[in-house]
Amino acid sequence: GREQPPADSLALKNVPARRTVEYTRTCSDPQGGKFLWVVKLDSYDVNLRIEWTKKGAKEGETKCVVAKEKMSEDEGSLEVEGEGELKLIFDNTYSYLTSKDVRFAVYFHPDSEDGAENKPEGKAT
Repeated sequence: GREQPPADSLALKNVPARRTVEYTRTCSDPQGGKFLWVVKLDSYDVNLRIEWTKKGAKEGETKCVVAKEKMSEDEGSLEVEGEGELKLIFDNTYSYLTSKDVRFAVYFHPDSEDGAENKPEGKAT
């Protein structure tokens, strides 16, 4: 599997009881690329929804990438073509009293880094 980042390198967001907290990461590379994410809760759980919206998309043209109920850990990736926004939605609306601490990281790797541009020039074999 992939190597996990240490827990202290993950961002921390508190999700209050009966609330939703969002985090958005933008891809401004017209070539697109790959998003990677890690989400962890030390205790309890939240509903997680991850959405991708292409730049210039109309209302309702958002793609749901992940929809998980009462999860405490998730990791994944998404390859995107062109510019847009990846939104992580941490939903704690079902909890009446308990706020939750969510630790997460979202990484973006442009296509150009591992695309054809970086392959060695053709060599005679």
